[in-house]
Amino acid sequence: MKADTSERGTTISVAPEWTTVTLNCPRDVGGSHVPTWSTDEGELQQDEQVYVSPVDKTLTITFVLPSESGLYYCDGKPAAYLTVTEETTRLIAPKLTTVILNCPPVFGGYDFPTWSKDGREVQQNERVYVSPVNKTLTIRQLQPRDSGLYYCDDKPAVHLTVMEAETSNRAAPHLWQTVRLVIGGLYLIIMISITATVWTKARQEQKRRATQRENDV
Repeated sequence: MKADTSERGTTISVAPEWTTVTLNCPRDVGGSHVPTWSTDEGELQQDEQVYVSPVDKTLTITFVLPSESGLYYCDGKPAAYLTVTEETTRLIAPKLTTVILNCPPVFGGYDFPTWSKDGREVQQNERVYVSPVNKTLTIRQLQPRDSGLYYCDDKPAVHLTVMEAETSNRAAPHLWQTVRLVIGGLYLIIMISITATVWTKARQEQKRRATQRENDV
């Protein structure tokens, strides 16, 4: 969770959805009692996802959602402004491959999930399968029409983009062209180095023989 302090002294917190955040009471909230935390919609009630610490007076919220963004009060005093951002997984897959999409981490829940896209429920068939065990959505033989934002139990889960096979292979010719240019350049450098080395050795041998003939005379 990212936090800073505004000019009014209210802490500004930014957290991704499905994470756990802890908000602190203002320092001027005195007393040893357990404080009352609230939002503009009313007092917060403690449950399995909301907990108020009697020790340090903090408010802890697990698995926060964007709808829980807003200004939080501790004993009626502005304490923190929370912004919960959507953190949707983005997945790019080639056409005709298989993908497995995961539900967002949700507190509890063992019911069979409902997967949807574009406001319509995803129907199982020979290509599409929803696991009752781990709630995953498996799509085989991907098609471009499978692209879009998928929801698991109405919660944003994965934004899938399916590429055409030709698109995914466009980079290959350019890559091989670059490789060929590099190999050709290295070959040219090596040949020039070998030629220069042979020429230098031949000149040295020629000078050595000329010097030897002069000494013999």
